Amino acid sequence: MDNDLTPQVVVKHLSANETSHTDFGGEQLLEILETSPVSIGIMTPDGNYIWHNSRELELHDEMRRDLNGQNIKSYFSNPSQHAELGHKLNLGGCYEDEEIFFKKKNGDKWWGLVTAYSIAFRNEPAIITWTVDITEQKDSQNEMLKAVKEAERANNAKSSFLATMSHEIRTPMNGIMGMIQLLDRTELGDEQRDMLKVVGESAGSLLTIIDDILDFSKIEASKLQLENVSMNLRDMIEGTVDLLTNKAQEKGVELLSYISPQFEREYIGDPVRLRQILINLLGNAIKFTDEGAVIVEVHPVKDGKIRFEVTDTGIGLTKEQSDKLFQPFVQAEASTTRKFGGSGLGLSISQSLVEMMGGVINIISAPNEGSTFWFDLSLDEGEALSESATHYNLEGLTALVVEENRIARRTISDYLEAQGVEVFSTKSAETGMKALQYGFSNDNPYDLALICHDPGGLDGVEAACTILEDDELCETGIIITTHSNDVEARRSAEWLGINMFLQKPFRAETLFSAVANVTHRKISQKEHRLLDVVSYKAPDAEDALMAGALILVAEDNPVNQMVIEKQLDELGFACHLVPNGAQAWKALEGKDYGLLLTDCHMPEMDGYKLTELVRQRELHEPERGRLPIIALTANALVGEAEKCRQAGMDDYLSKPVNMEDLERTVGEWNPGLLEMRVAIHDDGRSSDEAASIQDQVDALLNDGFFVVDPEEGSDSVDEGVLDMAFIEQNIGDLDFARGMLDVFITTTASTIEELHVYIKNKEISKVKEAAHSIKGAANMAGALSLGEVCGQIEDIALNAVVEGDLEPATPLIDQVDSLFVKVKKAIRDL
Repeated sequence: MDNDLTPQVVVKHLSANETSHTDFGGEQLLEILETSPVSIGIMTPDGNYIWHNSRELELHDEMRRDLNGQNIKSYFSNPSQHAELGHKLNLGGCYEDEEIFFKKKNGDKWWGLVTAYSIAFRNEPAIITWTVDITEQKDSQNEMLKAVKEAERANNAKSSFLATMSHEIRTPMNGIMGMIQLLDRTELGDEQRDMLKVVGESAGSLLTIIDDILDFSKIEASKLQLENVSMNLRDMIEGTVDLLTNKAQEKGVELLSYISPQFEREYIGDPVRLRQILINLLGNAIKFTDEGAVIVEVHPVKDGKIRFEVTDTGIGLTKEQSDKLFQPFVQAEASTTRKFGGSGLGLSISQSLVEMMGGVINIISAPNEGSTFWFDLSLDEGEALSESATHYNLEGLTALVVEENRIARRTISDYLEAQGVEVFSTKSAETGMKALQYGFSNDNPYDLALICHDPGGLDGVEAACTILEDDELCETGIIITTHSNDVEARRSAEWLGINMFLQKPFRAETLFSAVANVTHRKISQKEHRLLDVVSYKAPDAEDALMAGALILVAEDNPVNQMVIEKQLDELGFACHLVPNGAQAWKALEGKDYGLLLTDCHMPEMDGYKLTELVRQRELHEPERGRLPIIALTANALVGEAEKCRQAGMDDYLSKPVNMEDLERTVGEWNPGLLEMRVAIHDDGRSSDEAASIQDQVDALLNDGFFVVDPEEGSDSVDEGVLDMAFIEQNIGDLDFARGMLDVFITTTASTIEELHVYIKNKEISKVKEAAHSIKGAANMAGALSLGEVCGQIEDIALNAVVEGDLEPATPLIDQVDSLFVKVKKAIRDL
């Protein structure tokens, strides 16, 4: 017999020796099993003990002399588990490594790992079990799970505390920053203004740290959600660079950007968080660079990924410093915080955001050689980039680019070549001069020269003067580029007749505009459509209904009703308004509408229930066809769009509704509505009447008869408590807006009073509803700051459903009161 007494070996020998007592019989085997450290028992099929070793008695019942005649079921803490295992044994003849919670007669409980087999014992059916005591392992496991849960609770509590404290600190900080800005507009002495500047910079630094802590707490608590929207990479990156230009200029550092011209499409991602990453990386690069340049480059790499690189000529890092740089609250060394400030959270947050986007971030650096931070992202492609509002007819031009910085030289050259310009680039003014002379002598003169002016290097003004003094080259158009605000150089250039002075970093559109102006190639597509559509005339409601082109709108808020009705009318769509889902359902019973626009949250019947009823009716009456349903809601929460679609809605528009989005969405789901409207042009003619005149205008433009400057007549945007640009774009004429805004004041005042009462009485659901109502109305009225604060109160109420805490909403209601007073004054001043 094999000396290894495994369960399989024991079963084999016991069964083989039932009828034949050879050299090693069954009784001898039982004697060996008696001394086994493993608990072993043999019992009848219904669980009564026939034989057991001493270890089995020790584990199950130390109070008895033996277990024979006792039923194993009486030792199970959970009797139902005994039945389950018995069923398994009957089906398969065995079970292995089952964890069973046993109890002793004295009340003690323990865990056993049990294996059981069906056997024949003394010519009768029986069961043999092996049991190993695993109580210590289970206790350790439970302690570990308990520790993990405690750690999770502590972590969540910490994150919640950080989020609350960040919010509570930020509220008064906003007041401090606002008063600093107001004080800066008053008459102050030089010493006072210097002190105020220090206070402002300190407050700004504190706000940055608070924002970092808030983001870090959200990431730790897995509460930070990413958006997926279309974005123009060039616009987003150039806008980010614009934000940091002053900071770089103050330090005398050249800030440059290069975005590959290969990006001819929009991309899907989160532009806000992507901008946050770039601001962190660029801000650090500028902070740790005393001279030289900071450069952000964006270009495609293998596997369809997009690489973002931020390179500086700063102090650089050792490998040891680089390895720990992405840890939270860690900076390269202790002196860094004292010298440069900061929380040490920026890079940790950036790494987390990149990883949430499915990317990877890293650093290449060496002491005194600068650093390059890079990250790769896989972004889904969106639609092709729409044509620029201004068309620059630059194709066929020849340009000389004289630029010392390699990245700036490549940026200008690539951007111009993508527009069809033939470019020769060099870092030397001497080489550039020779190129101009060579082009002229070969009857191929350059149309323009873009020359860098660097006070510490290449003197672009002097090079330009040399060109203008040359009788053969003086017709060359000249653009001076510089990263510094050199007033003397600018005056010298103007004295020479050079009015095109571009300060780096400049946007691609700025470069194209400058080149087009210097070479007289500029035509505005948007402006040269002199007879473009100004507005639309909506069809009669009865005619629209007969044609299946009448829009049913279900909206309970009076202000929102006025706004959406005006927007639809301006777009040329006829509509029928009802105040809730119940009345919308009643209207749908007797009429065939072309489309349903419905708010999601309304009294009596909400948009979700209304959609459910419509879709159920369509199942029973398929001949009616499917009604397009578009949701209107002020909830811009992650997952809201998916919730609407799951409810049976076809699309989703977030309030405040943008008119372009409204027109596009309505037209997409019912193109017939577009065909019903009549386009009205600026001279009162319909589209057919205007077409022939437009053809004549186009012919004159193509012949170069006249050129229109797109900059002429541009209006500034009002940045007050009322977003006038939004009102003009989405509501229309001021007379109508005044009437709508008067209704907004009347209805919102009472709701704000109710919100005070609900918060005081801690009526969570009513707080959520009131805040949601004010938010929607304020956003539709252009009072976006008021809407934002009410949105914060709504979020607090949503969280309070779980946490039961409305306390964070208390200071916000004071902000609501203050903003509402300002909104009322702004409306009165219209």
